[in-house]
Amino acid sequence: MNINNQNLKVYFEDERNLLTAIWNTSEDMLDADYQSLIRKYCDYLDVYQPANILIDVNNSKFAIAVDMQEWVKQTISPYYKKYQTKKIAIVISDDFIAQLSYEQITREFESKELHIEFFADVDTATTWLISGKKPKKF
Repeated sequence: MNINNQNLKVYFEDERNLLTAIWNTSEDMLDADYQSLIRKYCDYLDVYQPANILIDVNNSKFAIAVDMQEWVKQTISPYYKKYQTKKIAIVISDDFIAQLSYEQITREFESKELHIEFFADVDTATTWLISGKKPKKF
């Protein structure tokens, strides 16, 4: 089961218990389309129950409005708790406003059980997820 469309690519690596989600959203995306992508992402969480997640928003331009941020948190958070996701690595967006909205959402997911870090590139993010080594701040 893979999602592979222009806005979201998701795949799972069983041997590393790693779910990778690559977001390529446009700044003019409709909220309803974004919600549909979030639901598909949650379907993957339900199927694979990953311990580690790599979220690559480097090419994502969609700035998530405050009311939509709340919906995203309420929609995704139960999956992270239910499946005891341990670590999420996020590769930052080059769009400042979009990146700010991602940070606002994800910081509220963080807990003693779930650690979230931001990275400038996929390789460093993956290394942290797999090895557990603390990243150098960018």
